[in-house]
Amino acid sequence: MILSQFPKTKTEKFNTTSSWKNPLIPSIQFINYCNNVGVSPLALSNKPIAAETICSLLEAARWTASCYNEQPWHFIVPIQENPTQFNQLLSCLVEANQVWAKHAPVLMIAVAKLNFENEKNGNPNCHAIYDVGAAVCSLTIQVTSLGLFVHQIGGFEGLPRRENYTIFQRGMSQ
Repeated sequence: MILSQFPKTKTEKFNTTSSWKNPLIPSIQFINYCNNVGVSPLALSNKPIAAETICSLLEAARWTASCYNEQPWHFIVPIQENPTQFNQLLSCLVEANQVWAKHAPVLMIAVAKLNFENEKNGNPNCHAIYDVGAAVCSLTIQVTSLGLFVHQIGGFEGLPRRENYTIFQRGMSQ
């Protein structure tokens, strides 16, 4: 997924504060608002996203319900200010996505832990992918509430190399 701000000309059209009271518990009115402004602009702003903002997005994902509260998700979040990590994840996208994704200030990939922790004896968690999707949904709602946008992508040429990310050594799957 790609995280960015709307280009300056689009920003003024969206007022995200009017119906938003609690950033972790959206109202039906706010969800309807999110669906109405859930656009994917053709131009990205390369203005950096503050670390505090990224943390609030990940916090929204963290509060998502999951099977046995397992929270089987992790996010890899490289930012443009760290070109080595950013380019590492960017290189996993198909060339057509790289052309425009390279301008985004933040890239994210969600990964799922496919087995339960020790109290479930490491058995397969057949709900892990669903739970990760729910966490991404919560994160996406938070993105929209902050007047930012997220563009979900699936065009990968290669998956992130496992040796580059320590979470894969703990049974995670992309």
